[in-house]
Amino acid sequence: SIGAICLLMAARQNAQSLAALGISGAFLAPILASTGSGDYVVLFGYYLLLNAFVVTVNWFKGWRYLNFAAFVFTFLVGLAWGSRSYRVEYFATVEAFLIIFFLIFSALPVLMIVCNAPGKRSIADGLMFFGTPIAAAGFQQAMLDDRMALAWSATIAGIYYLALWRMLFVRRDPSIEVMERSHLGIGAVFLTMAVPLAFGAQVTTVLWALEGSVLLWYGLRLNRSLASAAGMLLQVAAGLYFIVHIGDAGHARPFFNSVVIGAIVIALAALFSARLLERAGKEPDWSSTVARVSLVWAVAWIAYAAWRDIDVFVEMLNQPAAVLVVVAFLALLFDILGGAIGSRLLRTPAWLLTLAIPLTGILHLAHSAHLLTGAFALALPAAFAIQYWINFRFDSDNLEFGKRARHLLTFWVLGAAVGAELAWWTGHRSAAVAEGFWKLAAWMATGAAMIATVIKGLQAQRWPFSADPKSYLTIACAPVLVLLGLAVVYSGQHSAAWGMPYVPPLNPLEIVSIAAIVSIIWWGDCARQQFELDQAATFATRIGYLLAFVLLNFILARVAHHWFGVAYQEHALYRSALFQGLLSFVWTCLAIGLMIYASRGLLRAHWFTGFGLLAIVGAKLLLVDAVNSGTVIWTGTLIAVALLVIAASYFAPRPPSND
Repeated sequence: SIGAICLLMAARQNAQSLAALGISGAFLAPILASTGSGDYVVLFGYYLLLNAFVVTVNWFKGWRYLNFAAFVFTFLVGLAWGSRSYRVEYFATVEAFLIIFFLIFSALPVLMIVCNAPGKRSIADGLMFFGTPIAAAGFQQAMLDDRMALAWSATIAGIYYLALWRMLFVRRDPSIEVMERSHLGIGAVFLTMAVPLAFGAQVTTVLWALEGSVLLWYGLRLNRSLASAAGMLLQVAAGLYFIVHIGDAGHARPFFNSVVIGAIVIALAALFSARLLERAGKEPDWSSTVARVSLVWAVAWIAYAAWRDIDVFVEMLNQPAAVLVVVAFLALLFDILGGAIGSRLLRTPAWLLTLAIPLTGILHLAHSAHLLTGAFALALPAAFAIQYWINFRFDSDNLEFGKRARHLLTFWVLGAAVGAELAWWTGHRSAAVAEGFWKLAAWMATGAAMIATVIKGLQAQRWPFSADPKSYLTIACAPVLVLLGLAVVYSGQHSAAWGMPYVPPLNPLEIVSIAAIVSIIWWGDCARQQFELDQAATFATRIGYLLAFVLLNFILARVAHHWFGVAYQEHALYRSALFQGLLSFVWTCLAIGLMIYASRGLLRAHWFTGFGLLAIVGAKLLLVDAVNSGTVIWTGTLIAVALLVIAASYFAPRPPSND
């Protein structure tokens, strides 16, 4: 034809413009000269010969834009013919032509590189390179309605592109690196597309997740960021695809069902990816961040799988226990496996048990009277044992991640659990009117025991207190000390001694109150050994002695109530001459005792404190006790106080000043 002759003349004269004119005429000639007979075999056979001729000319002359022009003309004409004249009975012949054209235009760029054909690579090569698989896939999808046939087509195309990639990869030529990676990407895309066409949601999810982790491994191994990113995105796509189709997944039995298996595979692929990224270090720069994100993604899927099974197969009352057991088991598993392979990152999910214990405990108490009921009675102690074992391993391996929070939360939650259970056991066995009394006593005993345990542990340098001594002495004890002080003050609301004779200070509430005060003062003495805690220690000690004074007044009020019949009510006690007399007498004895101690120890501040208390007693006698003036009790109190003051002036003279 004239077009072919023009191409030959252009080749002989090295005239590229003439070649462009010739190829245009050659491809348009069948359309312009068409008689409407519809003989597509002749049409595509002509284009096949013409493309072979163009490729031959281009191979020797290096006019690569001619290849792109031939590709465009061929597929545009094919598109026009297919939209108007294609029928199902033409499939076999048309499919053969499609495969041949696809092989020509997809293999040509690779063969020109491998065989070192003349010519310079240009944008036309890239357009043809990406356009060929897109166009071929579009034609194939239009001609096939069978999903399995499309799956096989995608699989074969993927393998074919991987073979082309292998031809480029073995050359190790940096100048063709982009094309080499692109072939790998196209092959991976075709294989990825084949999976949902051939299988259901579960298998698709599994294969995509595994393919994504393999792509990531390949990208990190060869420092291919694009492949690594594609691998991570494919894993995300696997998860999203699974979520969209999760309604189709079976859930007939626990553990071994489609939902759990699919979620676990996604999680395992993500964990494998997190480990790969952790080993990569900081190359590339984003690896550490993506490793943490991948770990979170894995933990989220494991949590989802566990919760779906628990929600379906475990009754409501035992669900908190089931959640705690699963979290404890997973924490143990993460810690053991992470330690075995030397991965600090994979051990971090074990930290979640620290949060799971209090959360599940709260959920359990929403439906149960106390903690140690049902399955939770076994789950909670086991969880605490595992938590402390994990803490010990973390400390032994110098894992600083969340160290302070782990220790403090475990200490507080264990104390709260013991206190809550002890309060229930003491409270529910008593009369309803005394339930609050016994619960308060149980909580105060627990708090005092917590402070004593910390102090003894620090003094003996025992683990876990030796892992972070300062935090245990300060942050761990601070809220407990505050609550103990408030509890001592609140204990004055109870008259105590329900169901037993009142013998001060052997009453249970007063015993634990004394223990609480002693623990506060004891803490102050220990904290004073730390220079930076000197002020806090002094403050705690003073608060402790002040609480002791408050407790003494509560005891006097209870004595007046139980022994002398004064109603344990604020207004009755205020108007009671007996109670007011007891206060004045005891306060005076305290003041004089303090003044004598201060006088002998030359402690002027303490002496003036005692003197101030005496002054308060005097004011009280005039302002409060005077209401009961004329009574025997008031008269006796006044005489006793006066005699004590006279004795104090003799036995407790004011200490000299330091000056």
